[in-house]
Amino acid sequence: MTRVLVRCDDAAVPPHVRAEQWDAERVIRSRGPRARLTLRVQPLSDALKGTVAERAADLVSIAAYVYWADQLVSRGGDTDVYGDSWRRSFLMCVPVSDPDCWNDATVRKRLEDVLAFLSDDVWSFHFSRATFGEQLCLDTDPSELRRNPDAVLLFSGGADSLCAAVEAVTVHGAKPALVSHWPAHLIDHRQKALVEHLRHRVPSWGFPRTNILVNKAHSRERDTTQRTRSFLYASLGAGVASALGISDVILADNGIVSLNLPINDQLLGALASRSTHPKFVCLFNALIEDVLPRGPRVRNPLWNRTRAEALEVLKGAGLRELLQETNSCAHGRGLPNVTPHCGTCSQCIDRRFASIAAGMQEFDLAERYRTDIFRDPLAGDSLTMAESHVRFAREAVPMSGEDLFEAYPQLNDCILVDDPSPHVTAGELAAMVKRHAAETLGVVQGEVAKASQQLVQHTLPPTCLIQIAVERQRREAQVEPCPSIRLSEDDEQELQQHRFKSRLVIQVTGQTEGRKGNVVRVDGAEVILPDAEFRLLVRLIVALYETEDGFVPRGSLSSGGGLADEGIYFAEGLDQAVGRLRWRLAPAFRGLKGTEVIEVSRKQIRLSTHRRFVIVDRGRLLQHPDGVIRPLVNRLPEGQGVRRVAPAPA
Repeated sequence: MTRVLVRCDDAAVPPHVRAEQWDAERVIRSRGPRARLTLRVQPLSDALKGTVAERAADLVSIAAYVYWADQLVSRGGDTDVYGDSWRRSFLMCVPVSDPDCWNDATVRKRLEDVLAFLSDDVWSFHFSRATFGEQLCLDTDPSELRRNPDAVLLFSGGADSLCAAVEAVTVHGAKPALVSHWPAHLIDHRQKALVEHLRHRVPSWGFPRTNILVNKAHSRERDTTQRTRSFLYASLGAGVASALGISDVILADNGIVSLNLPINDQLLGALASRSTHPKFVCLFNALIEDVLPRGPRVRNPLWNRTRAEALEVLKGAGLRELLQETNSCAHGRGLPNVTPHCGTCSQCIDRRFASIAAGMQEFDLAERYRTDIFRDPLAGDSLTMAESHVRFAREAVPMSGEDLFEAYPQLNDCILVDDPSPHVTAGELAAMVKRHAAETLGVVQGEVAKASQQLVQHTLPPTCLIQIAVERQRREAQVEPCPSIRLSEDDEQELQQHRFKSRLVIQVTGQTEGRKGNVVRVDGAEVILPDAEFRLLVRLIVALYETEDGFVPRGSLSSGGGLADEGIYFAEGLDQAVGRLRWRLAPAFRGLKGTEVIEVSRKQIRLSTHRRFVIVDRGRLLQHPDGVIRPLVNRLPEGQGVRRVAPAPA
């Protein structure tokens, strides 16, 4: 873990801190001729009145310093495939107007906790009194505020913030003041244009807007994930609300984006952004309660809706055409106006599916995406993201709510400790995920039907999403019936003696799909396992031959041993790896629980089945490109269940 000391402006650095050894030291300047961090409120005609109280100004300044520090230190880059360098440790020395407040142990702990959850880094702070006397000012224009806004809405220019703004005014009769973060001129232009459309189409409210500039000048980003941007965003909203005496701050994202479940192995831990996660909102509000007593509270009105359901707000208000004025792309920097969406990031894929599911594709044209995932060839990460989106839906649809929470233990973080009805909340979250999955599969079916002529004429590229879906359907239709396995008396006695719980037939075919997908059949049902989960499955099969009861020590990241020393699972731990493997296999479990197929007991793990129920194509697997899988397969004996699996008929 990289340890970084960051001195912000003229902040004091304690001697004991200076004496420590640091991997890197950085200085952030927001004042003077060498300033590289810009923080100011634009003097717009619709800017908000007032001056931010000292602590609120401190909050915004701290958030800006953190936002920049987050980008100053690399997380390992693309070559760090296992995420070993993902986490970093920061000690921030920050000048504030009220150091007594911020150095309070409770306040500092709340600040560190919310940032740790958001970014997956370790954050520590030392606060000293600022020597400059400048206050963060919000320019006054009383004419814009005659109708007195009663809410602050964080307005990014994306589809979800637009839907929340429209719903607040047209459904709830609220009067939101819009607050935007301006990191670049193009984003400011898009946001401003969208607000003008809102004012024209919804004349009952003027949508006053302030646009706060926080960016970096003449500095190269070493990390572009920007996991702390939502903390800056929420802090800007809280600061403006505090200045206006408003208690309601709206930070809107649809429920699927807020949960942001890790649908593939590129999205582990906080690699899956937590920008509007329910736990982040809760932790942020706890901090605000301590820093700004009787101050604002942040909420997400779209937390239990899919993006397609959020778009229904625009349909209900007769504003469907405003969708084409929004931008949701995570990789939109440098894209031309004619194609402002890349089409292959998670946000673009989710938006594209949602607009079709909501029947609004005429206001979200495929031509506006650089890549049409349904009809253009996909490769690399683009292929992985698109396939993962559909695979997640296919596997989530048949799951019960219980199965979802078992497959995704991250869902438990969404159930807050003070929730008066946790079971109701859990049910709403699970139902929302399943609705999203059903919407996704419905869109795939519809796009396949629309492309029937192209499919007949074979004019679609083999790696477009439509062709991949059709190929999968063809394979499933041609799959061999599941072989019938009968145990001998000795094998049956062995199964009973070791209390194996599963009799599912597992066929490890050695076939692959996409870049890193492995075809496994469980009782005839095809399952695709990414390499990470596939390694774990093959290792557990090896254990069925090398130990009497199939158990293998799990080991630990701290003390090593067992699977921890074998490179079988990623650095975030075995529990998550087991959860992902159970989830991938769950659609084929036929009533068995995941814990009955893959058991964890007394710091050991096993595939809870007799080895006779496992059929492995050893020859094919010895050609596998993964350097961990091939040595594992070499440990399997020839004969018995370890043989070549007959291929499906062509």
